Amino acid sequence: MKASVARDRLVHIDRELEQLHARIRSLDEERDDLPLPPDYLDPKGRVKPEHKHLSNQVITSKYTLLTFLPRDLLEQFRRVANVFFLAIAVLQFFPKFSTISPGLVIFPLLVVLTFTACKDVYEDTKRHQSDRKVNHSIVRVLDIPNNNAMKGKHPQKPFVDFYT
Repeated sequence: MKASVARDRLVHIDRELEQLHARIRSLDEERDDLPLPPDYLDPKGRVKPEHKHLSNQVITSKYTLLTFLPRDLLEQFRRVANVFFLAIAVLQFFPKFSTISPGLVIFPLLVVLTFTACKDVYEDTKRHQSDRKVNHSIVRVLDIPNNNAMKGKHPQKPFVDFYT
């Protein structure tokens, strides 16, 4: 008696799972019919490789080699004290407002900006190293047919298939 009840329950669960998978498949088919923006397609009408799968790459760094100087100066001149000392230094170049040599007024500002920039370079280098370590670490990926270990940066299948 118990074996037949258990078998019936398993058959019922199996049917429910099949119905669930059928609904998921139908949702996937509906999703494939949605139009993509034109910039997602190459000239032949296929999806560009960079838009096929989401990346799970971690980027916490603020700067690149090209963006360091402008972004760092913008960040430093958001501080009121730096803007104040810059204004005083600029005024020193006009003879009417000059009290001492303009170079002597600019020097402390340049020292502060240089030390802060060096600190920012050091911190961002550490962020790049940390990002590289995280992005190249082995992660356990749950892939329904196979349970694989793979590199975390380059998934071989769409992001939705994986649970980390």
